[in-house]
Amino acid sequence: LDKVRHVMSLYRGYIHYVASGRSDIRSFADVTKRPYKVYIGKVGTLHHVLMTEMLKAHGITPDDIRKVGGIPNPVAYSDVVRMLQDGQLDVAMLTGPLPYSMAMELAQSPGIRLLNAPEEARAKVIQALPGIGRATIPKGTYKGVDQDIQTGAYMSHMVASSDLPEDFVYRL
Repeated sequence: LDKVRHVMSLYRGYIHYVASGRSDIRSFADVTKRPYKVYIGKVGTLHHVLMTEMLKAHGITPDDIRKVGGIPNPVAYSDVVRMLQDGQLDVAMLTGPLPYSMAMELAQSPGIRLLNAPEEARAKVIQALPGIGRATIPKGTYKGVDQDIQTGAYMSHMVASSDLPEDFVYRL
């Protein structure tokens, strides 16, 4: 992108792979053991890429979820919290800083279980998605999370057109 310039780094976005506290999902492998409703994000979004790459790193495709009667659901990210609370999703992915308000809300109701991303899976995601790095969500960050959770993270950045005057971008 010739006309885009980096303005500043904003925050580290931690990838939260979240299972509803009502489910018996303890690992990624569990999503193909029963007919679960799995958030996969809308095609073309960061959330779709992050979720499908992690599933792929565990050898899971949306078709594998369907084969057991599950639903790989491409709903809008803005609907994830409500759908987990209403039982319309069993597992989803959130991205944000620590602690993240959406995860805090879910930890209160219906309760959550964060899924660990083992090193082998994280390495596959990092190889597929340059810019993703290793991260840990420390135990105690959320109600009910009593162990460190291995996951990935990325940096959020502000960018601007290089055609904008430098003084304008500085003041912005």
